Amino acid sequence: MEKSALSPPGYCLYKGTTRDRRLLVDFLERTYQALFPERHDFSHLGQTVESYFSWRSPLWWVTPETGQGSPVHHDNSFSVGEDPLRLMAQINLPVQDQRVNSQGEKTACAQPIAGLWLGNAVDQVTGDRHGHIFMLYVEPAHRRRGIATALMAQAQQWGQQRGDRRLALQVFTHNQGAQELYEKFGFSPHALVMQKTW
Repeated sequence: MEKSALSPPGYCLYKGTTRDRRLLVDFLERTYQALFPERHDFSHLGQTVESYFSWRSPLWWVTPETGQGSPVHHDNSFSVGEDPLRLMAQINLPVQDQRVNSQGEKTACAQPIAGLWLGNAVDQVTGDRHGHIFMLYVEPAHRRRGIATALMAQAQQWGQQRGDRRLALQVFTHNQGAQELYEKFGFSPHALVMQKTW
């Protein structure tokens, strides 16, 4: 995989593929487990990925650089029967066999420690399509190193390259750290989700 120019020092930021379905579910579970530690079952998140993840909803992963050598491969592949979009992903999102560090050298990268999942949304007032951040997660041991900032910059660049005029996301009210990050990037509240529990 080719390293993005937005990679923070010491890390590889690269585009994932639809074959990363299991890894995406794992990261979603980590995200919600961190936000809601009292809950232990997030198995329903697999259905969310099944419903919304495709080559049109790209992923970016961040891994620590581990030095020169062959990349570390992880088998996240599915058979075509399990993942009908796999062939489309191979056509539209070519997979490279190596990652390159900031000096242009081949480098081995470990298991991802951060991820970004993007997709599409439609403004229900104007009908305009815009980008939406479905997930942004950085493992606690790697926070405050510029990784979330790099992922936010990647999300913004992706939206601008597509011609989107807006990027949106949902953040829980008790997640103050995330809110501060998003405000730093110019996000502001647009709507309020209200719910009643009984």
